[in-house]
Amino acid sequence: MPTAIADHWGKGDVYGLIVSALHKMSKPLEGLTVEDLAPVDHFHARGLPATVELADRLPIAAGQHILDIGCGLGGPARYLAKRFQCRVSGLDITPPFVEAANKLTALLRMQSQVEIEQGDGQHLPYPDAHFDGAYTQHVTMNVADRAGFFAQARRVLKPGAFFALTEHGLGTKGNPHYPVPWSADGTGAYLVTPEETRKFLEESGFVDIVIEDTGTKYVAGYRMAIERAEKGALPPLGTHLLMGETALEKTRNAARNIEEGRTRPIQILCRKPKETRVQAKTDLEILEQLNKGYVDSVQNSDAAWFDQHLSDDFLNTNPDGTLVDRAGFLAQVIRPQAVKGLEPRDVNIRILGEVAVIHAKTVYTKPDGQRGAGR
Repeated sequence: MPTAIADHWGKGDVYGLIVSALHKMSKPLEGLTVEDLAPVDHFHARGLPATVELADRLPIAAGQHILDIGCGLGGPARYLAKRFQCRVSGLDITPPFVEAANKLTALLRMQSQVEIEQGDGQHLPYPDAHFDGAYTQHVTMNVADRAGFFAQARRVLKPGAFFALTEHGLGTKGNPHYPVPWSADGTGAYLVTPEETRKFLEESGFVDIVIEDTGTKYVAGYRMAIERAEKGALPPLGTHLLMGETALEKTRNAARNIEEGRTRPIQILCRKPKETRVQAKTDLEILEQLNKGYVDSVQNSDAAWFDQHLSDDFLNTNPDGTLVDRAGFLAQVIRPQAVKGLEPRDVNIRILGEVAVIHAKTVYTKPDGQRGAGR
């Protein structure tokens, strides 16, 4: 599927298309500026204005190292690098975009500030706690494993670093009309509601999540582009070059979907917590060990283990619905267990910041020799 998504976004000589358009405008390649390329290299809904609005909210300081996940042609990366005098690493899944992005960066002589490579945002090739901030613009609509995508973003961020994203969320009025810029027929499209995106971010450990609805702005931008296209007034250089012959139909559907409540564009800003008590991997190992200790101690009537690990305000709901406190639970545990061979199955551990939730099934042998199961 990553290859199919990459092919959807860009094939052939993307850089050549851009250079040809510049020649039609009598624009020499020598002396090009970030602003000259802005009509085409901010390849996402609303283009440069959307990038500027996002940048206005980002706490970037000079000299910081920022990550652009799904950087496309590198326009936003170069804009941020110039505006904030920071370094930006960009990653994109589409080979023609990466090739074009690096050539455009070289034309602008910005190689010392912007580095772009091919890769998948669901498997970031960077060390832990490496970046001062990260962002992704209109990428997640094509991400099947959103939880994994966000977990990877969190992993490579330093404690306290920001994470920002823009996307078309799923609306409440039915499936989107296709084609749209991110999918010709629904293939490779994985839209979720803004509420679900918030949940994914929270479960990945992000905090201070702020979601802004941007639908009105996007409709206005789409309608302006539609009017220009219908009048034959599109400039030689623009994102329509990259969307091909169906550019107008995709733009009409994108606007219609928002107006009909089928999609809901949003902008999100959040951050990785400033202090991480322990690394996620260590937390998971500890929780796995605690869960095993819990099961073993129930089977072995090991009240001493529970006395060591249970909090003073511990409460337990028994299978019959009765509620017992810490002392009552310890009294229950010390009694010999009637069941044998108690084992956990399908253990699912979720770490939610400073809280963890463990779900699991158990299997065991009853006194009559029959197999039983519980949770």
